[in-house]
Amino acid sequence: MMNAGGGTVRGGFISRIYILGLAFIAIVALTTFASHSYYKASLEQEMQRNIDFKLENIVEKISGELLHVESILDAAEIVVELEKDNDDQILEFFRQTLAQNSSLISIYLGTPPDNKTIYADDWMPPADLIVPSRPWYVAAVEKRDLISQRPTRCGGGSPGGDHGQTRL
Repeated sequence: MMNAGGGTVRGGFISRIYILGLAFIAIVALTTFASHSYYKASLEQEMQRNIDFKLENIVEKISGELLHVESILDAAEIVVELEKDNDDQILEFFRQTLAQNSSLISIYLGTPPDNKTIYADDWMPPADLIVPSRPWYVAAVEKRDLISQRPTRCGGGSPGGDHGQTRL
């Protein structure tokens, strides 16, 4: 069957079907792209909220641990002051505190007048140790308070001291 333009009716119908099919494919592609962009943005926002939540949780845990260590240092300061002439009592307090707090590696005290050191982990400092030259002592004097410091490993291999200054 021929139409007035010289083409077949059937050919015009099929052309329209193809055009409609292409239009449908274009609409689906645009919708898919728009949905993908929306969901990508939503997913990125959710991931950022998740990261922020986890970081906030970590900061809270670290802050709590630091407050706990600060309270231990406050208690140690009181014990050292009350028992300044009784090294055995200070050592016992240090050992109990160390045993009850798994986050602590070592507790030690150094006094310059007599170059005395007390280590809770039974580490024996070398005879030539000069307390006022140790970085932890200098930091405590500068702060005029008890301090906590990052873990270090002694030259002898036991944690807690600062000989050899190998930072962990």
